[in-house]
Parts: sequence; structure tokens; C-alpha cells
Amino acid sequence: MGSASTDLEARPVAPPSPVARETRAEAIDSSRLIVSVHVASLVIGLGLLLFLTREQWFSQDDWAFVLRSLPGGEGVLEPHNGHWATVPIVVFRGLFAVFGLKRYAPYLVPVMVLQVVLAHVLWRLMRQMAISSWIATAMSAVFLVAGGMAEVLLLSMQMGFVGAVLLGVVTTMLANHVEPDRRRDLLAIVVAIVSLAFSGLSVTLIASAALVAWFRRGWRAATVLAAPSAAVYLLWLVVFGRDDLAGDDFGASDVVDVPNFVWSGLKT
Repeated sequence: MGSASTDLEARPVAPPSPVARETRAEAIDSSRLIVSVHVASLVIGLGLLLFLTREQWFSQDDWAFVLRSLPGGEGVLEPHNGHWATVPIVVFRGLFAVFGLKRYAPYLVPVMVLQVVLAHVLWRLMRQMAISSWIATAMSAVFLVAGGMAEVLLLSMQMGFVGAVLLGVVTTMLANHVEPDRRRDLLAIVVAIVSLAFSGLSVTLIASAALVAWFRRGWRAATVLAAPSAAVYLLWLVVFGRDDLAGDDFGASDVVDVPNFVWSGLKT
């Protein structure tokens, strides 16, 4: 047995056949081509967005952010229409300090960069889900310029919504694993907490990520992911968002209109 084992270990491994080497080389070349096309689509898409919005100007809630950038304006932790929007407010203030109201293009760059990164993250997510690389590349390119949030790219303040979706997707990807991984789980918690300061939309996305963690690793994993961000959000809501929430005129009669509201949004 010992000599047979030694002979087996000493036996040289046969090199891969020419056909196997050729197939492997073709796969590498195809992967490089896909990545190149994907990167090119992101660059072209960003250029197209900047071109289409070249005549865009401040409008709607942008002006609320302008007022919050002036001396004596509200602080960065006070809610905006019920949303915790600290990150977009801070970015807007920085842009206002540098560019004032002379140009609007610089204000659009952050939201469009976030959209580009989101398109790339979705591309990676689709590839992880074993979706065809070419289909994933095509869909991410379409999403970049005509996705479900394409209309919000016309407003700088919408960086809060795009950023919340981006970090929500990242949180979901981090939560999507079976084997224990403390570093990954800790990073998911940090990303989830940061996403709260972009928009209230992050609350729904964190809940979705927690569901993924529940399905993959059980309710304890979901609780560990969701509890810290829930505690942080409730603390912010009590300290800063309480007055804004109390001002909302939403009663039991409005609950009946929720299905119609949702259906109208879906039809739009």
C-alpha cells in the first residue's frame, strides 16, 4: 500500500489537452470582452446623461436644498419631507459653497455617478445569479439611462434616492451568503446604517436585505442585520424627525386609499 501510494503521488499529472487550453483561452477572451463592453456602456451612458441634462436647472426640491445651504438654514440632521437626508444635504452644501448658483451641471454629477455605480453593482448581481453575461451587460446599460429611476436623474437632490437604492442593493449582496462570515455581516450593518442618511427609502431596502439573510441563514442573522440600523433610525426619528412626523395628516381613512395610490404608481 505504501509503495502504491508513493507511486501514485509521484506519477506526473498530464498537461491539459490542446482543446482544453483553447477552450480556456476563449473563455478568458470572452470574459475580457464582456467587461470591456460593460465599462464602455457605463462611460457612454454617463456621457449621454450629461448631454441630455446640459440645459437642466434648479427646480422643485432643489430649492429646498439651496435654502438649507444658506446661512441660518436648517441643520443637516433635520428631515426633508420626512426623509433623513443628511448625506445629500452635506454634498449639496459643498457644491453650493464652490459653485453657488452659476452652474447646475456640477450638482448633477453626484447623482449620475451614483447611478453609474448602481448599474455596475446590478451587473455584478446579475452575473452572481448566473444570468447570461451579455444579457446582464445589456440590461445594466439600459437601466443606466432608462431604468426605473431615470426621471430622478434630472434633479440633483435625488442623489438621496439613488444612493439609498445603491447601498440597499450592496447590503442585500453582502447579506446573501450561507456560511458564517463576520466581516461581511459587519460590513453589511455599516452600509445599512449609512444608507439611512440618504433617504427614507433605505428602510424598505434594509428590510429586504434582512429577509434575504433570514432565508439564507435564519431569523437570528436577519435580526443581527436589521436591529442596529433600526435602533439608529428610531433614535434619529425621536430626536430630529418627531415634529415632522407629527405634522403629517394621515388618518385611518387614508389607509383605504393606499391600494389605489399603489396601483396609480404602477400604471404610471
